[in-house]
Amino acid sequence: MVTLSRRINLLPMELRPRLELPPEAITLGVCAFLLTAALTLGVSSHLVYRSQQRALASLQDDRRSVDSRIEALSVETSLREKAAARYSSIQEVVSHKTYWVEIFKELTALMPRGVWLSGLASSLAEKDRRLVLRGEAPSQEKVAEFFRALEASYYFNGVTMKASERQEDYDPSLYRFEFVIPIKDDNRGK
Repeated sequence: MVTLSRRINLLPMELRPRLELPPEAITLGVCAFLLTAALTLGVSSHLVYRSQQRALASLQDDRRSVDSRIEALSVETSLREKAAARYSSIQEVVSHKTYWVEIFKELTALMPRGVWLSGLASSLAEKDRRLVLRGEAPSQEKVAEFFRALEASYYFNGVTMKASERQEDYDPSLYRFEFVIPIKDDNRGK
């Protein structure tokens, strides 16, 4: 058989023996508690402060990195703008320029056998841009053939014959001619 024993205090609360602490011990306990709380709070706030300092340092590094990237991008943008301005000015020059290579290729292709040029002059005044061709041919037929070929060309519109005359001091016959061709930007081949 098992018996359980329990202690029961039948004395009223006021008559029970109390554990009394001296006031110094209570003060010491309260001070220890407050000191522990202050230390815990101080260490905790110091850890938070250090964490915030690290986060701030990281943000400052990120800002320096972003600032350097912005500076690099602004330099790159500046270079691109300068390149675009140069490209634009080159395009402006090219768009207003008469394509002499194309003109000379066309002249070479149109010139009949036996006809040659002895002079070439150009006037590039803004309103009166023209090309003056001087040359010689063995016959009037060759001069007329060259004239018709120039007139039929896409590059040369409004060709006029300024002169065509026989040279007296040459045997066989030699005919000197002069053509005036207006040059316009829309005369360029595509």
